[in-house]
Amino acid sequence: MSTMNQLGLYLTDVFFTLALFFLMLRLLLGIARANFYNPISQTIVTLTDPLVLPLRKILPPLGRFDTALLILMLGLKVLHLLILQYLLPGAELDLVRILIKAVARLVDLALLIYLVAIIIMVVFSWLSMAGVRLPPQLGSVIQSLLQPILLPIRKIMPNLGMLDLSPMLAIIAIGAIRIVVRPWL
Repeated sequence: MSTMNQLGLYLTDVFFTLALFFLMLRLLLGIARANFYNPISQTIVTLTDPLVLPLRKILPPLGRFDTALLILMLGLKVLHLLILQYLLPGAELDLVRILIKAVARLVDLALLIYLVAIIIMVVFSWLSMAGVRLPPQLGSVIQSLLQPILLPIRKIMPNLGMLDLSPMLAIIAIGAIRIVVRPWL
């Protein structure tokens, strides 16, 4: 593979990965009904509005799910995979496989965002004993993001006093789901 192809693959991957990361964050924060007056949430909305707003005129939200955002993410991921297929020498074009792979990769991205958020929350809960605190805006966004995942686990978990095992169970569940999704990647 030539240097120009490698550079093209790299830049394409960086652009689409960043765009999809921020779009997925917007979707997950919307599902969690996060405080969109938080500066971090506002930044995510501002970054993604140029892509989302034109589609929202055509595709209205369905309940808590932003239809325009879902279609946009799926379209971008399919385009990303098509471009990568085009830049790889000898690659075959299979649209059904690309669509399945796009959905699987979006699910994996959402799971990865949740996983990283849980790890950040756990690490800072340990560091809080040493006086190190998560910045309040970031802490608020992470708490909002994780509430839909951790709250159901906390409802069925026995109360162990100061020990909260819900993040550990969520990490185990996320790992198991990622193993199930992995063959489709």
